[in-house]
Amino acid sequence: MTQSSFIHQSPAVAAIRRAKVDTELGDFTLPRGTELLIPIIAIHYDQTLWGQDANEFNPARFGLGVAQAAKHPMAFMPFGLGARRCVGQNLAVLQAKLAIAMILQRFLFDLSPNYQHAPTKLLTPSFTTTNPFNNNIPNIIPQVRSGRVGGLQDLILTFVG
Repeated sequence: MTQSSFIHQSPAVAAIRRAKVDTELGDFTLPRGTELLIPIIAIHYDQTLWGQDANEFNPARFGLGVAQAAKHPMAFMPFGLGARRCVGQNLAVLQAKLAIAMILQRFLFDLSPNYQHAPTKLLTPSFTTTNPFNNNIPNIIPQVRSGRVGGLQDLILTFVG
């Protein structure tokens, strides 16, 4: 099972990291000790990492493995990374695999003739330097891009057995 479904439903919302030294980040200087909030969903939808089809469900991108799916091997992080990674990652992936196997054994799947594909809603970060504490630290202000979310009503399930 590829984990491409987790790209759109990441359990980890954001990663918080502290700068150990003064760091240049684009046009900004992050002083030592500054905490930076990294929104994982923004990384999972970044077209510079995933290509022009970043908003599309494309399980084929994981055909060569998770590390080869994007332009950077660490771009896919649904459970976080490193020492702060979700301790339940292995259990969650195992449960997902078991649930999918059980569903595939019991049902046949067909798309409804009324189905229309539409990407999910995405919070798009934009950066500003308006910060009452330190004008060198960017705030992340989410802007919602609207879109219709397809649901189970668009899927016809047929019980087998």
